[in-house]
Amino acid sequence: MGERKVRNFYFQNKENLASPLYINILKDTLIKGGKKIPGGGWELFFDGEPKDTSKLTTAFLAEKHIPVIRPPAKSPDLNIIENVWPMLMLELQKLGPQTAKTLEKSIKKAWSKISQISIQNCVLSMPHRLDLVVKSKGEAIKY
Repeated sequence: MGERKVRNFYFQNKENLASPLYINILKDTLIKGGKKIPGGGWELFFDGEPKDTSKLTTAFLAEKHIPVIRPPAKSPDLNIIENVWPMLMLELQKLGPQTAKTLEKSIKKAWSKISQISIQNCVLSMPHRLDLVVKSKGEAIKY
């Protein structure tokens, strides 16, 4: 399979987005950013939230001819955080919080001990994992 160049556009929201607002975000960030990718050829990767699969969003993407990758439901192979949780748990076990009161503080401390390189490696492995999932036709991969 050819080399895949990945550019990630992330946005974080504290509440559920309605489709009209979500479409405006796609127009203002993703589509403008996608036009800057040399040679075009980009795909939109969804995680399956309702705003991703709504009739309004689906119609908008079809109208704009935006190719979409929809991962298998609950696919841990394509969810970077699923690879970070074990790192967090390892650090948390080392700290050994004893009470619920110390748990939050311990989680924050454990999170700060995870190296950015480890997290970046999870992100950078995404094209390879995506290729493996495509080859396995959506089945779980041995990574």
